[in-house]
Amino acid sequence: MILTAIGALAIFVPSTYANPWSRTLGDARSVQCRTKDIADRLNREFPYCQATMAALQMDNAACKLVDAIKCGASWEQVQTSLSRTCALAGLVNDLANADCHVRNDRRTRDYINDLSKRMERLRCNLDKAFAKTQPKFCPPSILSNRPSWGSQEHSIPYGFPSDTYELDAHPRYEQSPPFGDTHEALPLGRPVGPMQYRVERYEQRPPRTAEFVQLGLQAIKLIAESR
Repeated sequence: MILTAIGALAIFVPSTYANPWSRTLGDARSVQCRTKDIADRLNREFPYCQATMAALQMDNAACKLVDAIKCGASWEQVQTSLSRTCALAGLVNDLANADCHVRNDRRTRDYINDLSKRMERLRCNLDKAFAKTQPKFCPPSILSNRPSWGSQEHSIPYGFPSDTYELDAHPRYEQSPPFGDTHEALPLGRPVGPMQYRVERYEQRPPRTAEFVQLGLQAIKLIAESR
């Protein structure tokens, strides 16, 4: 007895998990129960109405939808059965509104409104079940070869101070002195001191005092000779 129960469980469990729509089977049967109520109500109260024939076809399509979900049919087959059932439910609703007798039957109207809610619940649950069957795709991370601005490649290499990188190859000069100043601006980087530079200027132009002394001596000599 125990072995029989274990064997039945081993057969039932894989078949249950192999069917991706097994969780929606209860919703499908709920839809089929409501289509049967509508078909029985119309067939009993309005046997010669056009909505009655459409309701019978709708109940037949709902039964096929339950079978497709129960046996784990493909997604295309399940969607085809669901679309046909929804289309026939819309046709029954239109024909019921067109007939004044059926339109005034409150129970039929309540059945049709409740069927619309059950169909929507079944459709949503089927979409969720189908989403679970799809493989989860994780896009690969894109690695960029472009170095960031704060990376080591753009920083100054170790051992080389920043002042060794000279952007301008030409020597730079100081600002020119104001008008009337006798000192000329020295170019940067030369080892010439200010005193040597001034001595060099005075050697080129002797002072005027020696010239006045020499002229004075010559004048005294000329005066002495004239006497």
